[in-house]
Amino acid sequence: MIDYLNNKLGTKYRYNNTRTQASVNSGLKEGFTVDDFINVIDVKTDEWKDTDMAKYLNPETLFRPSNFEKYVNQSKVTKKEEVSHAKTNRV
Repeated sequence: MIDYLNNKLGTKYRYNNTRTQASVNSGLKEGFTVDDFINVIDVKTDEWKDTDMAKYLNPETLFRPSNFEKYVNQSKVTKKEEVSHAKTNRV
């Protein structure tokens, strides 16, 4: 999962970081799968990359138990849908 995140973002997060290990192990113990972790990486990268939220594309935020379940259940939103949604919600 960390290798996937690093490849996707061009980062060098370490898989042996104790906080990262604790978050990943917590998710696995809760019954989440490797595919769930990969999906979260994909969804949040699509949503946050090239925005002010990009600073949160890290294992600590993405895999934090208090965030992870809602991220797993979040649908992928395409850039086209985001633009459309923003246009319809203008005041």
